[in-house]
Amino acid sequence: MSRKLIERCEEKAMNLVRLEKEEAEGLLRVDSSSIFDLLAVSNRIRQKYKGDEISLCAIINAKSGKCSENCGFCAQSAHFETHSDVYPYLGTEKIMEGAQSTNPRGGKILYRDQRVRIRFGTRPR
Repeated sequence: MSRKLIERCEEKAMNLVRLEKEEAEGLLRVDSSSIFDLLAVSNRIRQKYKGDEISLCAIINAKSGKCSENCGFCAQSAHFETHSDVYPYLGTEKIMEGAQSTNPRGGKILYRDQRVRIRFGTRPR
């Protein structure tokens, strides 16, 4: 059953046909004997639509620790004792230096917070 499902979903994906919810859920339950078939199909679909292009993301933390929000999952909250570094807002200049040093190929840089909104560069080719 898994192999037929994988083949049906590949056919749809290659023709830009949306999967049914049940098909997508079925792919999540593919048995271990078909997992390499699923990986091979995934790779063929990626090659068709994206080729060898990849995107990477880096985050520069503009401020760390002592956040006034009380998000139970976050180590930045001042409401919890954590081992996160604590430092004040870095400032636009330091943030832009960091962004440019992590982005030597000139890819898209987007920085947003309450103080700065900057977008520049182009996607790497």
